[in-house]
Amino acid sequence: MRAPVRLTFRPRERRLLLITGGLISCWGLISWVVQPLWSRVSELGGHVTADRERLDADRRALMQGPRVERDYQALAAYIQTDNSEVSRAEFLKALEALSQSAGVTLNLKPRPVKVEQPLSRFEVELEARGSQERLLGFLDALLRMGQLLTIDRLRIDTLPTSQDLRATLVVQRYAFTK
Repeated sequence: MRAPVRLTFRPRERRLLLITGGLISCWGLISWVVQPLWSRVSELGGHVTADRERLDADRRALMQGPRVERDYQALAAYIQTDNSEVSRAEFLKALEALSQSAGVTLNLKPRPVKVEQPLSRFEVELEARGSQERLLGFLDALLRMGQLLTIDRLRIDTLPTSQDLRATLVVQRYAFTK
C-alpha cells in the first residue's frame, strides 16, 4: 500500500493560498448572505415608506372628519331621496308659495320624471310675470329654496302692454334614487 501523498507548500504559497481562500470566503459570504439581506432590508424600507405615507394620508383624512361632517350637515337639506308624486306636489306648492310671497303670477307646466341612476330629475317649466324687483326677488328665493335645483333655461323679456317682465325658465329638481 502506498502512503498518502501529502502536499507541502512553501510559506509564500501558503500565504497565497490563505489569501485566495479568504477572498473566496468573503465573496461567498457577501454573495450568499450579505447581498440577499441588504436587498431584503431595502425592500422592507420601501414598504415602510409606503405604509408611512398611507398612514399620514389616513391621519390627515381623520383630521378633516369634523369639517367634512359640518359641511355635510350644511348640505344635507339639499340631498333628497324621495321623488314620489307627493314630494313633486309639495315642490309645486312650494313654487306657488314663493310666487305669492314675491308677488308674481306664475304658470306651471310639469314634465315627466326622468330617471338616470343614481338620480331622478323632475322638470317644471315656469312662466313668471311681475315687476323687475318682484321677479328678481322670486328668482333669488327660488335659488335659495334648499333643494338640489338647476335652472336649465332662463329667458327674461318685457311685456309689450305693460312695464312688467316675463321670465320663462325650466327648473330641474334632482333626487337620489333608492
